[in-house]
Amino acid sequence: MPMRRSRGRARPATVLLSIIAAVSLLSACAGRGVSRSAEPYSGPPITAEAIAGQHVVVLNAPSVGWSFTLDQTEREVDHTDVFLTATRPNPAMMHTQALVRHEVGTTVPASTAVEVFVRVLEYGEKAGSQPYRRALSVPAVPGAEPARR
Repeated sequence: MPMRRSRGRARPATVLLSIIAAVSLLSACAGRGVSRSAEPYSGPPITAEAIAGQHVVVLNAPSVGWSFTLDQTEREVDHTDVFLTATRPNPAMMHTQALVRHEVGTTVPASTAVEVFVRVLEYGEKAGSQPYRRALSVPAVPGAEPARR
């Protein structure tokens, strides 16, 4: 059976799939969706260390009850941006006033410079459009090798 040639007209399904693919690519490439504030970071002290060949970000919380989580990393040309969320403790509970160290591994090799961005949320507040604030710039550690398994 001979194949029929199309006469330059695209099929509706092909057009629809092309539009969906284009919109998907544009939304994936546009803006990355991470909101950053120009205001300085004002939460608990943040430091960074190189442990087992990777950057580890440390939050020194003023009391128990804080949580500290890695949200995402974004590779840039000469560094990696690291985005974390610190959540305050439940105000309805009593919390011991003692410094508590929270360590979060970033999976970013210590041989790569990082910019650390942190947002601080209230207890029970859902993460949404709250901006991240730059808390720390960490240079690359020369000669740092990832840990061998």
